[in-house]
Amino acid sequence: MLAACALLSAVVSAAALAPLIASVDPIRVDPRLRLAPLGTAGHVLGTDQLGRDMLSRTLWGGRVSLVVGIVPVACSAFVGTGVGLIAGYYGGALDHVLTRTLDVLFAFPAILLALAIVSALGPSIYNAMLAITIVAIPSFARLVRSLVLGLRQRAFVEAARSLGAGTRRILIRHVLPNTASQVIVYGTFETGKTIVFAAALSFLGLGAQPPTPEWGAMLSEGRTVLGTAWHVATIPGLAIFLTSLSLNVLGDGVRDVLDPRQTGGASRTDAA
Repeated sequence: MLAACALLSAVVSAAALAPLIASVDPIRVDPRLRLAPLGTAGHVLGTDQLGRDMLSRTLWGGRVSLVVGIVPVACSAFVGTGVGLIAGYYGGALDHVLTRTLDVLFAFPAILLALAIVSALGPSIYNAMLAITIVAIPSFARLVRSLVLGLRQRAFVEAARSLGAGTRRILIRHVLPNTASQVIVYGTFETGKTIVFAAALSFLGLGAQPPTPEWGAMLSEGRTVLGTAWHVATIPGLAIFLTSLSLNVLGDGVRDVLDPRQTGGASRTDAA
């Protein structure tokens, strides 16, 4: 877990400090230096088929890829948690309507649903983020709903209800905190998956558009010169792999820390 944290911190720091680390404009074209190999003077990671600096493009592309990975997960977690809380706590007809709506979204493979949404709205990084958000909402909603179904009959909820606490207070002060750890763990895994998902959309030309540096788009551009300049596709591919891997390992570590069955501690529910 420590290695994953260190790697992820390095990726985030490098992306955040891209303007200071990368002295070359990531979209500046220099045909004289096209496909320069690794270690070229002034271009430590070489250049791509248009002579653009790979170090600059990788660092700036990290900014885009991290935002595309984090923002949709945060938005879908917010909306999905709200839907799951309402469906699980109220039950009845409202729960039936919400769960059937979620089932409709689950009926479509995630990648096909995202492709359909982006194709309908038009290729852009913002539409890709919207599509990923919509696709991820049902997973968060179903997770939270399943947790709330078990929590709403617990003693601490019944006690709060008997003391006159309103529904909003019960949901926000008692139920929501007991779902937070699971949502955080799932969100960590989902962020790693979303980075790969967004890269796939950009690889297909439906995400970030040229000349915006983004790891998936860079990977797509590099595949055409893979035989003569392997580094053009390999560098963004490694960035995607290592970032996703570190998030998945971090998710395992966070789960072990927050899961009382793993740590031997008492949950907030039991403490209540």
